[in-house]
Amino acid sequence: MKHYLQLEQKLFVSKDMLFIKFIYILIFKCKPFLPNDFRGKINKIILYIKIFLKSRSKVISLPLKGDIALKVSDINYKVISLRIKTVSFLYEKQYSNLVENQFYLSKLQSMVHVINWDEENRILNELYINGMHPTASSLLNNHNSIKNLMENLINSSEVKEIKTEDYINYLFNQIRKELKTNTIYITDAQKKKINDYCYQTYKKLIDELTLKKVPQVISHGDVSCKNVIIKDGGFHLIDWEYCNFRSPYFDINFLINTLLDDDSRYSKEINDVKTFKKSILQNLNCRRDIFDFFQVDIYILECLFMMEYILLVLNQIKYRDFAKDINKYIIEKINIE
Repeated sequence: MKHYLQLEQKLFVSKDMLFIKFIYILIFKCKPFLPNDFRGKINKIILYIKIFLKSRSKVISLPLKGDIALKVSDINYKVISLRIKTVSFLYEKQYSNLVENQFYLSKLQSMVHVINWDEENRILNELYINGMHPTASSLLNNHNSIKNLMENLINSSEVKEIKTEDYINYLFNQIRKELKTNTIYITDAQKKKINDYCYQTYKKLIDELTLKKVPQVISHGDVSCKNVIIKDGGFHLIDWEYCNFRSPYFDINFLINTLLDDDSRYSKEINDVKTFKKSILQNLNCRRDIFDFFQVDIYILECLFMMEYILLVLNQIKYRDFAKDINKYIIEKINIE
């Protein structure tokens, strides 16, 4: 077992690390965990040094050797080994199916940096990318950066097609199934609200989504600043835990909504999502069937997105504490609609 010293609530460092190595790691290898501004970065480094030297903080033991450990949830950790440039995710048994799916899909999506999956010990190894997380503000003035990221995400994926009616029925039935089986975290009133909304949306999609087939790409599922790393001028997506086949619009709209939430200036400048969507998708270089999909009225694309999004959150409830806030992550978004 390897011992790790707590620096922050969810950040730990190897307890037996030499001090000089600790300083080197803080300055050169911890970019994703430090503030973007210089003063904030220096203050954080000084705080970490004080904690490390005193060694009075909480210590945890994990069956993974590395330099940095991050607490993902109460039962899951990821450990970064800087020498071999890997991130190892330690999962509890109930996560196995989720991770197996992620490992399988990684073979069909070239942007996923998965190395291997140790099924017996439930450890997923990925490539570690040492770069900075962008802020919402840093993306404001460069729509091309977002467009290129989305274009790469779509074009680097295997594409499959499903009959439109079959996909709409699948989404609706899976949502109803999740609502029926989840008796702990969702109240009856919340279930009714979600079910009524999904039924009305289901009918709209059946009536108005006229495409014979819906193209599906491997969607990241959580494209946001915290899951994007900037390195060598390029964007890299990390943490593909909730990747799955979804419509090509899902990740684009998810990112837009995240930016709107993260930066009020963004919503003032781009207050019309339809206009921004066009600015991203203009001259998007993609397959013809995907291009045709994006010609669908944005209102219908939003409806399809909401069905996919609600199903994603209902699945996340099983694994992540944040998703249990149904009012924030589903009800409030339904009310906006």
